[in-house]
Amino acid sequence: PSAEGIAQSTKSAALAKILRGSEKKKNTSEQSAMVQIRIKNLRKVRHGLIHLATETLINQDL
Repeated sequence: PSAEGIAQSTKSAALAKILRGSEKKKNTSEQSAMVQIRIKNLRKVRHGLIHLATETLINQDL
């Protein structure tokens, strides 16, 4: 293999590595967005449950 061929394959390997790295970053940012949405939904559910429990307790006292 010529020096130019080796340089070319090294360059393409480096590019492939960079592309894989950016794919991983994209995936983690998508995952963190999904996690954020889940957390928001869980907070809404928790808020709803607290509200329901409070109302139930108030109604029991009456």
